[in-house]
Amino acid sequence: LQEVFKMYHGVYEGTAATAQRKKILILGESHHGDRPEDAGKPGDIPTSRVVQDYLDWTGPMEDGHRFFHQIALSFGIDVNKEQERALFWDKVYFGNYVDVLCGIKDGLAKTLMEQNEDTYNQTLSQFVNRCQIDTIFCFGIQVFDHLPGNHYAGILLGEDGSVIADKRIGKNGNLEIAGYLCEPSPKTYDHPVRIYGMMHPAYPGFSPKPFAEYLKPVFEDCCG
Repeated sequence: LQEVFKMYHGVYEGTAATAQRKKILILGESHHGDRPEDAGKPGDIPTSRVVQDYLDWTGPMEDGHRFFHQIALSFGIDVNKEQERALFWDKVYFGNYVDVLCGIKDGLAKTLMEQNEDTYNQTLSQFVNRCQIDTIFCFGIQVFDHLPGNHYAGILLGEDGSVIADKRIGKNGNLEIAGYLCEPSPKTYDHPVRIYGMMHPAYPGFSPKPFAEYLKPVFEDCCG
């Protein structure tokens, strides 16, 4: 998988990710760089190490850890329990859609997605097919809207793919979430993939608690 991982700048693979009943990819937007001159360049630190550094951190939470904390909380994980947090990340893959550094609120990620949607989706498809990912949790509606398939097919929960909403649940308080089943096709994946899209944890007012109602049962279905 090394050549695929390079395209994702080092996908993080949990120690038990391949052993789950349904394999899970948590998809982020991009790595963020603090220096404007680094925008558009690959980061110096691979994604795998960024996540591992977060898991190894024992001091007070820093700004760079908040994103991963918020994701875990969105699945109902108690991040104050080190073992519970570690078990969660052990079960998933994590990668970014945009493979270069972007500044915070500089608009670069949006521009790159518009210019490179086909390339990014091809890269994603290669990874999903190679690792036989069954479920993608996309944290960032901006990324979610660029993924292939019917984004308004309803939120899918459980093994039976039951639909609990005809359309995206829009911005209701701090909640925005959508989901669909992407059927196999030559331009997407070689197997069905369930895809969920949520607002980005850096979005002002993001609160992970409402998401856990939807995401926890899906996650437990994948790992049960």
